[in-house]
Amino acid sequence: SAVYTTSGMKNTDQVAIVDNTTSRKIAVDDFRRLDTAPSASTGSGTIIRMTAGAAITAGYAVASTAGTLVVKHANANAGVNQTMPAIGIALNNASTNGGVDVLIHGIAYFTLFPTFTVGSQVFVDDLSGLLSNTAPSAAGDMVQVMGICIATDKVLINPSADVMIRA
Repeated sequence: SAVYTTSGMKNTDQVAIVDNTTSRKIAVDDFRRLDTAPSASTGSGTIIRMTAGAAITAGYAVASTAGTLVVKHANANAGVNQTMPAIGIALNNASTNGGVDVLIHGIAYFTLFPTFTVGSQVFVDDLSGLLSNTAPSAAGDMVQVMGICIATDKVLINPSADVMIRA
């Protein structure tokens, strides 16, 4: 089978891969280029649909609970029901058991973000669960890099699987 590529594809172009041995479509719903300038309070990239295990606020880091497809706000604070590592950030508000879209890799732009330092790492804040240029620093806090600032108000989300616990 042949593979064809084009530089002229748009975010809305549909793509299908066909298995020539069975003449059936293999699941590829949508082709997307990473939008480096998404609209405010949204993101562009790899997004997975999950279930909220508690009320979720858009723009906050979220963590999977007990290895399930249920997410809660990430919490890096020592001794306060830590829920880490974060797997991405919520793209929408959701109530308990509601659907939440989680950006696990891509560009995020939220007006509730602080003013970031371009080129610096971004961490899960130990008090709020928002993203911050400052790593948690108290004993027992969990430190996880969530991505890199590409503008003062935009982050390339790429959560590290490594989490450090402050001594």
